[in-house]
Amino acid sequence: MFKSPEISKFTGVPERTIREWQKQGVIQESQDISEIVRAIIKFLRDKPTPKKQVAFEDELYAEKIRLTQAQADKLELEIAEKAGELVAVDQVLQVWGQAIGVCRSRLLSIPPRLAVDLSSVTDPRQCQKLLYEAICEATDELADGKLFTR
Repeated sequence: MFKSPEISKFTGVPERTIREWQKQGVIQESQDISEIVRAIIKFLRDKPTPKKQVAFEDELYAEKIRLTQAQADKLELEIAEKAGELVAVDQVLQVWGQAIGVCRSRLLSIPPRLAVDLSSVTDPRQCQKLLYEAICEATDELADGKLFTR
């Protein structure tokens, strides 16, 4: 009843494919158009998906999941950073560098500051006490955490 060019024009399926399906017995020219369309739909639904296609679809799905997870992780990090729960490495390095610089300068100021006082001390315990106090004073700024606040 319907020839392959007419079926192709109606369904939008290439004529070559229609002819192939006719050879395979999927559709017959004697069927009316609604039977042909149903036969094509049934054939396409029942047709086994090639393993490569399934693998590709699984891979694509896995990549979509990975991308979604990466986007969620990125957003979570941005929120944590804005909330002050997360700090960039370069900021940490800068603050630690400043803290170490302050500590170093304070410690290096001890010998010239105590040189005269220590020269007259004969008791080792008194010498130890003066050094201990000077070191504590030099490191107190580091210990109180004021260097680490924004």
